[in-house]
Amino acid sequence: VITTLLNQTAEHFGYPTRSLSEMLSIAGKGYTHEKMLYLTTGETDSERILAMRTWYRKISQEQMPRLTKFFPGVPEMLRNLSQVGLKMAVVSQKMGGTLMACLKQGGLASYFQTVLGCEDVPVPKPDPSGLLLAASRLQVLPDRCLYIGDSLIDQQAARAAGMDFAAMLQGGTSREQFDPAAVRWYFDSAVQIARMFVNGLLQK
Repeated sequence: VITTLLNQTAEHFGYPTRSLSEMLSIAGKGYTHEKMLYLTTGETDSERILAMRTWYRKISQEQMPRLTKFFPGVPEMLRNLSQVGLKMAVVSQKMGGTLMACLKQGGLASYFQTVLGCEDVPVPKPDPSGLLLAASRLQVLPDRCLYIGDSLIDQQAARAAGMDFAAMLQGGTSREQFDPAAVRWYFDSAVQIARMFVNGLLQK
């Protein structure tokens, strides 16, 4: 979805679109909207980047809830984790309103006690402020949190926040790219996450 929206934005502003393989090296890495647009278009003018960001966010709000597909097993995972009493939050580089619309479209919003988008935190990941804000709202100490992410930026943010980190390997980052010293668990699927939590294997 992100690759499609980035290419739509580039085309709207007169830049050539990129192939899927090129876009996969940009999307899903945890980058800010500004950086993704710079990498997509090569544009360095800050005013031009901000104009593109405004357009990108507009079409994301319109299209992303309809186009977003969750990985298999995610609804079941969230239901199982909720049933065992876990508090859950989302900290994303997406706009909060767009993110919430995606979660509502998928029937998943009620599982999260806190949802933070890029406009809800003063500094984007890998700065830990978003993760620490989420922990505060959940009333859980950072060292009692497990942050699950699929990018190196997620890994860096968890380390800076003093949280355990689990790498989700269904994103754009391979197991070999993560720092093994920073990863407590690797997950290949949502089903695996739910199974380990429900069986008590992730208790500290």
